[in-house]
Amino acid sequence: MVSSQTIVFKTVDGVDIHADVYLPDNHAADQQYSAILYLHGGGMTIGHRSMLPMSQVTKFTEKNWIVVSADYRLIPESKFQDACQDVIDAYQWMRTKVNDLYSIDVDNIAIIGSSAGARLALIAGYMLEEPPKCLVSLYGQTDFGLNDVSWMSLRKMEVTEEEAFSFVNKKAVCTSTEWESAEHKGRMAYLAWMVQHDKILEAYFGENYDNSLLQKYSPRSNVHSSYPPTFVIHGKADSLTPYTHAEAMYEALQKNNIKSQLLLVEG
Repeated sequence: MVSSQTIVFKTVDGVDIHADVYLPDNHAADQQYSAILYLHGGGMTIGHRSMLPMSQVTKFTEKNWIVVSADYRLIPESKFQDACQDVIDAYQWMRTKVNDLYSIDVDNIAIIGSSAGARLALIAGYMLEEPPKCLVSLYGQTDFGLNDVSWMSLRKMEVTEEEAFSFVNKKAVCTSTEWESAEHKGRMAYLAWMVQHDKILEAYFGENYDNSLLQKYSPRSNVHSSYPPTFVIHGKADSLTPYTHAEAMYEALQKNNIKSQLLLVEG
């Protein structure tokens, strides 16, 4: 099993935000390494930096890549904008501090995200002043304005308002680790309740959000000519995010002549 080192890369209002760093077995200080920043999923409400496929981490480190899996602040205690800033800061931290410690090739950093983390990865593609070498989106939502039926499995979940808000904190939250824990189920109930009552955008951005804010954080609407090469992967039977999000993102990438690939998987 690949071992990791846990490091605090940022502290906000007394809350430490951590990242796990996975090194190749033969890591040498006098060699530069390509690197991956991985962003977990969880609907922006749950999740943890440990939620990444260890089989993939092993393959990457065997090929002499450094893998960094970072936490980010979750809603509703923080807002979507805060999570985006955490990703930007994690990337910059990799280019500076992690580079100082472990010799990263700063021109060869990829960002990979799954689900909510995929949207954050795609946003980083146009928000970072020094963009990553490439992006990989695994079943991510790409546009807040798409007219589709997302979150289908959550819309069917039976949940009361009391259950939904039982684990909401006043202090920023970054991790919710165990899938079967009461905290995890409680935070998932919150997400389901907000979806069912058409308040998910309010949960993400606050009561005073507007269309300009939604567009700012919709990757599909912000692809430009210098956007990083992007690989978009999505399952056709996804019950949370329809694969139309992947198709729309790929269309925007192609329209802007960005090196890109779309892989739609059965199931």
